Amino acid sequence: MPSAKNDRVNRLAEAIKFSQRPEGPRFYIDKMGTTYKNIRSSSFPARVYKYATERRKTVANLMILGEKMRDAGAFDRFGNKRDVQITSAGAYWQAFQGTAEWPACHTSPGLLLFNKFLPHLLPQWAQIPGQYAVQIRIIVTFAHCILMPELVNRIDQALDESFGEESLVESMEMIRDGASARDGICNYQRKMIEVYRPLLELSPSDLARALGRLRQANPDDPHPELTSTSRSSKTWEDEIIDKLDDPTHKVVRTYLKVNETEVPRSDIEIVGKQIDAEMRIKESSVERGEENGPGRPKRP
Repeated sequence: MPSAKNDRVNRLAEAIKFSQRPEGPRFYIDKMGTTYKNIRSSSFPARVYKYATERRKTVANLMILGEKMRDAGAFDRFGNKRDVQITSAGAYWQAFQGTAEWPACHTSPGLLLFNKFLPHLLPQWAQIPGQYAVQIRIIVTFAHCILMPELVNRIDQALDESFGEESLVESMEMIRDGASARDGICNYQRKMIEVYRPLLELSPSDLARALGRLRQANPDDPHPELTSTSRSSKTWEDEIIDKLDDPTHKVVRTYLKVNETEVPRSDIEIVGKQIDAEMRIKESSVERGEENGPGRPKRP
């Protein structure tokens, strides 16, 4: 029976084989279920705060990766940098599988595609020595998950699909066009603050209804107005909901609070240095016995 470490290495090598997002189910990195999946928390608010902080950290890491890949020439692969079209898709890589009550919630708002190619091809386009190491970092970053209550997963689905993915794409486009990672991070946080604030002005029942409309909306339709309600008067159920302790407001309020705080410059510098070191790692595909390296797709 393979060890958990070897299984993870093999799964990551398998993940690298695909250059475009395949149809079908998600790709689980930890199929053996041995990856550490939890975060320590003393209460629901404390857990949400840690989770929101991890989401901010993941977005920051993606912006830093984007900046490093741009400076290395990845966006020059097709000529002009703007010839690389950035879009988003639903999650594909996932660190592990959760449960119905405690889903494995992604800390990235979405999966970025570059000219419809998966993001781990950027190191190949840049032709850096440490392609494999950076490819693994990209996959692990997009796959990163934390076990959270199902309520949090529903909120993420509504907000990420309607606003988070769009903000992530716009911020990465800024990076592609020459902005710093810090500028991209701040842009994402600013965009999401503009979403969270009007939500917090809604009553609990109106907030639940607004999030429900977002989850059911056609992706091609304009975003439903967050401040409007679909009913002219409240029902007795609404009155009861409005009097209850409202966890949805607590989650959104925590998201707002975390995004109002800038990512420390020191954190950005540390991650940047780590990526710089990985980019310099020289690998011998001959020693590994594979022409293109372990499980690497041929250059598209």
